[in-house]
Amino acid sequence: MPQATSSELSDHGDVPVEVSLGRPLDRLAAHLIDSAMIGVPLGLGLIAFAGFPGSPAALAVSALGLLLTIVACVLQLVGVARRGQSIAKRVMTLQLKTDEGKLPGLPRVVVLRNLIPTFLSALPFGAGILFTVVDALLIFRTGHRTLHDVFAKTKVIALAEVPRSKRIAMLIVGGALTFASQLPVMTFRSYEVDGPSMEPTLVHRDRFLVAGLDGFVDPRRGDVIVLRSPADGADILKRVIGLPGDRVEITAEHVLVNGARLPRRHLRDVEGGAVYEERIARATGPEKVYEIMFQTRARPRAEREVPPGHIYVLGDHRDRSNDSTNPLIGSVPIDQVHGVATGTFYSATREWRRPL
Repeated sequence: MPQATSSELSDHGDVPVEVSLGRPLDRLAAHLIDSAMIGVPLGLGLIAFAGFPGSPAALAVSALGLLLTIVACVLQLVGVARRGQSIAKRVMTLQLKTDEGKLPGLPRVVVLRNLIPTFLSALPFGAGILFTVVDALLIFRTGHRTLHDVFAKTKVIALAEVPRSKRIAMLIVGGALTFASQLPVMTFRSYEVDGPSMEPTLVHRDRFLVAGLDGFVDPRRGDVIVLRSPADGADILKRVIGLPGDRVEITAEHVLVNGARLPRRHLRDVEGGAVYEERIARATGPEKVYEIMFQTRARPRAEREVPPGHIYVLGDHRDRSNDSTNPLIGSVPIDQVHGVATGTFYSATREWRRPL
């Protein structure tokens, strides 16, 4: 694509120098890196805060992510206001100017042209990638302007020719950072509890986060998971009790895994039953401790071996759960698991942030 040239005034005096409108690929590389400088710490901070409640380390990571996001915003704001260059634009020898050829020192121009689109590019759950793609298409369509350039009456000029190797390297780095800024967030999804099957752990209308990608989940005993029900295809929330090869048996009062009872002790009586603490051993790490609830004795189920590639799941409310004890569900294929619940981030009845 031919580059249009124009005469601009150097920042170091009144000597006119020939500069050209920034190449689309140079602009795209700078735009990706500018967005990722905000998106990476922001995404990690959000995931640490919402996805791992109860962890002091996660709280520290979320605070650090917020701090780095603020620092990145300030650096971009100051750089564009003073020099017309963010860090990435400076590396790519690009400069932002108004249509009148002045530096965009006015806060209105800086906010409209720099901070708002950068934040839009850093939005989580794929929205940032969509905005970045649309912005990139507009750059190639117009040669040098995007919608916010037109709105803010700005343009990007090239102060020097960028070597091809540098351009390719910056595009790779920018693309990788943009992907990295979205990947942690895209692997987390939010769900709302519908029904009593996981009481007392989760109650109706609690909202929680689930980590994982379909087909890439490796659940452990005791994990709370979201999976697709083999009975009707609906998403259901259950706890993993048996892994492939485990032998699971249910008596009137206990659950046995590989012939051993899951330790259980009474905690309190509640309306509609009693609450017990139950423990289940894991292949590595400490036992998983959680609460269950029931009123009536369970209907005994003969010992069954969990088939390869399947898991055995139960609800924490043993009286009111449609789970693997239902012949229409039975052992569930692992590839039907959407992800592992990490913690709540909203509850209408209890503290908001609770690990699961």
